[in-house]
Amino acid sequence: MTALLEVRRREEDERKRALADAVAATAEAARELEQARSAAEAARAAVRTFVAEANQRAQRGAAARDFVANEAYRRRLEAAVQVAEEAIEAAARLVAQRDAAETEARDALAAARAETRAVQTHRERWQAERRREQDRKAEASADDIAQSRHGRKP
Repeated sequence: MTALLEVRRREEDERKRALADAVAATAEAARELEQARSAAEAARAAVRTFVAEANQRAQRGAAARDFVANEAYRRRLEAAVQVAEEAIEAAARLVAQRDAAETEARDALAAARAETRAVQTHRERWQAERRREQDRKAEASADDIAQSRHGRKP
């Protein structure tokens, strides 16, 4: 009984460590998501800034070749925005996966705790029953001794 209880306690400790690892992984994924969002916002800002500057240059009478170069650069900036948005989506999927893993780890810990409590409860009941049985034997033995001293037999 004690060995089983020790096994259950070790399993519970392992589940605690797994939960801690899952929580840390979820936090890391959330940080990555926030970084991806920041990078996407910076890329969007770069596009806005470039478009505004290009419009000002165009109003001052830029050459056609400048317009072509500006358009190519704007497309590269917009492609960077697209990549950043895809990174956000990937990071969001990772956060969702890590959240699911964290929930699974919490459930596993709860199950391990329940198993440990069940074994502990069973052990306590078994010990109480052993004590009651020992008390009954001791009482019966004391009764036998008392009866034999007084010359009575049941």
